[in-house]
Amino acid sequence: MSGKHQDLNLMDLLPDEHNPRFSLPATAKENELWMQRYGNLDELMAAIGEVGYNPAEPLLVVPADAGKYTVVEGNRRLCALRLLKDPTLAQARAETFKKLAANAVYKPTTIPCIIYDERSEIEKYLGFRHVTGIKEWGAYEKARFLEKIAAQLRKESTNLQNEEVYRQIAHNIGSRRDYVEKLLTALALFNLADQKNFYGCAERVQELNFSWMSSALSYRSITSFLKLRTEDGHLAVSSLDHERFALLFKLLYRRGQHPRVRESRDIAKVARIAENEEALQRLCSGEDSLDTALGWLIDRKAQFTLGIKRISDLLGDSRALAEDLVEEGTYLEELSGWNRQLDRVESLVNQIRRILENGDRKVDYSQDLMRLLGDANSRAALEEVLATLKTKASDGAQHGL
Repeated sequence: MSGKHQDLNLMDLLPDEHNPRFSLPATAKENELWMQRYGNLDELMAAIGEVGYNPAEPLLVVPADAGKYTVVEGNRRLCALRLLKDPTLAQARAETFKKLAANAVYKPTTIPCIIYDERSEIEKYLGFRHVTGIKEWGAYEKARFLEKIAAQLRKESTNLQNEEVYRQIAHNIGSRRDYVEKLLTALALFNLADQKNFYGCAERVQELNFSWMSSALSYRSITSFLKLRTEDGHLAVSSLDHERFALLFKLLYRRGQHPRVRESRDIAKVARIAENEEALQRLCSGEDSLDTALGWLIDRKAQFTLGIKRISDLLGDSRALAEDLVEEGTYLEELSGWNRQLDRVESLVNQIRRILENGDRKVDYSQDLMRLLGDANSRAALEEVLATLKTKASDGAQHGL
């Protein structure tokens, strides 16, 4: 693949009417409308307007009529450039693009390009870039890159505050300040964890999912738990509660037979639990599973009522089945096992009664009550009795007993 490098006038560059981004053939104007609505042009326009066009990313073009050139690769950049020069071209979100153009320091009109004779020459490259794909950096690699940029900015200007560093980086790369802040804060936390041998969760950083940490910092409840938030709402590692961070890190990354967080979706559950410090402490300490800890956020009375009703329904079904089995005489070989389960049920019922009737005691009994209702063994015992009785009843019916 070879072509001729040449700077071309922006006015001589035409959008591609055969852009593969679009499922149906469309005019260049229709394609640009789609870009303006859904192409995330804001950050791209802001970045170009702040630092100019990157000469390392030339547009790939082929000759068109009347000395013009069709842009085969780089139509999103072309759209951003056209709007910076003339925001009246906007068919959608006109006020946004007008403001971006007004604030732009740079509005490039001479654009680096590579000219090819045939579209097919470029399409071979596009197949690699967009189908096979250049391997995109993960969150950790992105954070490491941003860390280098931040270090360079601080070297050039020792008085730069973090917020200004984040803002400058965001403009330079065409991203958002809060995104840069989140990635760099997550990396700073990972570096702290590295000093503690990752709290025994891993030997190397490559064994950990860095994006889980950056995702966790998207939730205010988690950053508040870690005491990362400053009074003005920004993130500051200097105020970090190191003990709480150790708990959270182990919660996210400790593996074993029963890991608390198994996938990225579980982080949203952790964030919800973090709204209740007691529930999060119990989760981090290993006392509760994610779902049990979530139960602490439910109204206690409603949860108790629901639990008692569920137990009552199960026992009601079991009683009816027991009467049938007695009439059929098909239960004697199972009686001793059922009696052990029923003794456990009776014991738990008596415990609940004593807890409720001793309401004037000085100690807090709510944790005991929650534990009883959330006890998996208790539920399993009842469900085992019911399942066994139903199986016996079904077997008896099949054999005409």
